[in-house]
Amino acid sequence: MFNFYIIILFVLLIITFLLSMFFSASENSFIQLNKFKIKNLIYKNKKIGREIYKILSNMDLFLSTILVGNNFAIFGFTSISLLLLLKFGIPKAQATTYNLIFSTLLILLFAEIAPKNIGRERSHYFSYKFYPLLKFFQRLFLPITYPVSLLIKLIYSLFNITKENRLDEISKKEIYTLTKSSGMKGLFPNFDTKMIERIFNFRNKRIYDAIIPLNETQPISSKKTINNVKKIFSENDIEYLPVYKNNITNIIGYTKPTDLLNIKNKELPIREIMRDLIYIPEFINLLDILDYFEEEFVLGVIDEYGIVSGLITLNDVIDEILGEEENIISKKVKADNNINIVDEIIVSGKTPLEQLKIEFGIDIKDKDVNTLAGFLMKTFKKIPSRGTTYKYGNYQFKILKSSPTKIKRIKIKNIS
Repeated sequence: MFNFYIIILFVLLIITFLLSMFFSASENSFIQLNKFKIKNLIYKNKKIGREIYKILSNMDLFLSTILVGNNFAIFGFTSISLLLLLKFGIPKAQATTYNLIFSTLLILLFAEIAPKNIGRERSHYFSYKFYPLLKFFQRLFLPITYPVSLLIKLIYSLFNITKENRLDEISKKEIYTLTKSSGMKGLFPNFDTKMIERIFNFRNKRIYDAIIPLNETQPISSKKTINNVKKIFSENDIEYLPVYKNNITNIIGYTKPTDLLNIKNKELPIREIMRDLIYIPEFINLLDILDYFEEEFVLGVIDEYGIVSGLITLNDVIDEILGEEENIISKKVKADNNINIVDEIIVSGKTPLEQLKIEFGIDIKDKDVNTLAGFLMKTFKKIPSRGTTYKYGNYQFKILKSSPTKIKRIKIKNIS
């Protein structure tokens, strides 16, 4: 009888220890579940997805079950281990001390730390295997956990705490992390993960992040005739022309090519048909100006002194989201003695000289400028037109695209 009693206690000791391990592992494994995978299981009409969703839909009940079950298991384990020590004839004082040390170390290492780490690392495997057992304990402990859940809800209401279901909404951080990791793994090789980041940060973007400075536009005098303006549009690939009065900083309106259609009097001053310009301060957010573009194509941006500092269009706002053109647009490589040499590259005018030196070995020594466009403008002492070429060392620079105010695209060819 004595031996049978000892065996029963040992069996109960193992059971309570395993239950403590189970509840500790369950806590971490269910909380660490990937919500995308659970949602996917639900979309595939899998029972396991629906059941796990039900468990996590009521986090109060889930956590209450874990805490109640773990406390019962730990209490049972320490009580049974103390009984066993006493049965082996160890004095009560010493048995209590031994039990405290033994139980604490054993539970801490093998029923808390180890299961929690395993549950975190193998969260889906553990949850899929043992969710029925957790559901059983949820029902078993319901008489205890239900009042606890009601108490928690009362605390929420007293402190005005909003409870969220962690599976219902996917945060922007999770979407960004998913797309970034997918891009790194090559799942979406042509997907620009930086665009996601720009979209999420769009609310914090200011107008000056997308503004076109006034010196990069091509303002025309309000006295220009319709015929003159038509000629400017035909010679330049531009969507609009800002109109100024008396001086270039006094922008009073703008015009588009479509405004000039069906105008019979070609000598009419452009101020007679130009569109009025709406002015907005440069320190407001990009998000706040979107409504303006329902009626206007161009907005004038003014600084704190009321001076027009630049212009902005809806395309500029979209470019801020999608990203501007990369500095290195394309390149061609040729083989020379089994060595790949860059034969031809097409770059943006804003490409830093330092980047050309580091990536392609094109060493342009000029301390006064930082970009390729700046170097070419300094060389020509003007903004060169399309097709203009310039030789520097072993390279030929050809202007592929430019405007009256900037060099936009250049082809660099190795002529060595």
